Amino acid sequence: MSASTPLPAGLSEPIPFYVTPYYNSEGPEINVGPLSQALLSATPATIGAIAEGLRPALPYQPAVVLFVLAVRLFDLGQHDEGLYWFYQAQYRARLLHRVLDSEQIGQMFDPAFELESAHGAFMELAGPYFNGYAGCSQARWLGVIARVQADNQTAPDFSLIYPDLALRPAAEWPVLNQQVNEGLSQLAEALREGWDEMQAQRRANGTHERFCTE
Repeated sequence: MSASTPLPAGLSEPIPFYVTPYYNSEGPEINVGPLSQALLSATPATIGAIAEGLRPALPYQPAVVLFVLAVRLFDLGQHDEGLYWFYQAQYRARLLHRVLDSEQIGQMFDPAFELESAHGAFMELAGPYFNGYAGCSQARWLGVIARVQADNQTAPDFSLIYPDLALRPAAEWPVLNQQVNEGLSQLAEALREGWDEMQAQRRANGTHERFCTE
């Protein structure tokens, strides 16, 4: 695509949403710890290097950092890498959901409850943009799934990432990680089997036109 060709509507503006206290697209405002300022001041020329620099530290990053990195990549035009990091963030959030001691999640204002709520908000509010873009290319979507699965053959040390949360015994984490990984395998199979039907639906409801270029 030439620089003068307009982007589809779903890619032409920042994703409009907020998840208190971590992210607000208006500003934007970012509050995810030490990386906040770098992500806030990133440009299309620098955001890729920030993402690449984070890769060695991936096992130690909370999901909210990965979600915000994904959104910043996407907003700054790095849509493929944004998609990859969004799926990394989803993976970590979904695995943490299983690793948390369900009897100690608590309720509103309790740390585990609030974190679970934030993860759900990122997926609900930003997810349609990432999946809308993912659906433009079967190869791209399947490639991201395979890449994320390869990166998550073992569970990270959640006791280091979330030292203040009550977690299930670490001996249970490998099975829980396998469950999340298998969930991505099921998604990949569904994409292979139902791709043509999905594309027909996307064209009918305007998703293809909103996110894809021919």
